[in-house]
Amino acid sequence: MVADWQSVVDRLSSVGPATAYVGFSMGAVFGFPVVASLPTIAASVFIAGGIPGHDWTDDPALEPLLIDTASRLGRTHVLMLNREDDELFPAQDARRLYDSIVATSKELLFSPGSHDEWHVDLIDTSVNFLNERGAAAGSWQRERCHSDNVSGGDERGLSNPERPAAALIRSAANDLDA
Repeated sequence: MVADWQSVVDRLSSVGPATAYVGFSMGAVFGFPVVASLPTIAASVFIAGGIPGHDWTDDPALEPLLIDTASRLGRTHVLMLNREDDELFPAQDARRLYDSIVATSKELLFSPGSHDEWHVDLIDTSVNFLNERGAAAGSWQRERCHSDNVSGGDERGLSNPERPAAALIRSAANDLDA
């Protein structure tokens, strides 16, 4: 997976270097090794991630990998946003992963709720974190949001998928498949 992300970053190099990583759930889990290997990442936001609870994953090698890669984030700023009652990433396991992070700065925030209950304010928290840490060449902006809840579907409060950056990523991904 790291090689795939490196290929995307290489294909998008004409836009500029990759400066930030934001991952939700398994995207947060996969983000630790990705961020550890991409030297241009200045800030990363890991949302609803951590060490997966043992009820739903059967991958004993995953925990040591996460702990190891979390200890190699030294040049980046890290924000972890988790839920107190997350049934997939228990709070105590998110804290264990957070404790293993070695980074320029790190912050862990918990809010009430379960894994899929996310309020749109967390998008603003993430965007503000990226802006404050200088992770964007310009500034990150949250585009129009359709809902107060970012729990899924097209109502996630995310940017319009047809904007130029998304088109570039889609193009790079298609090139990788060719």
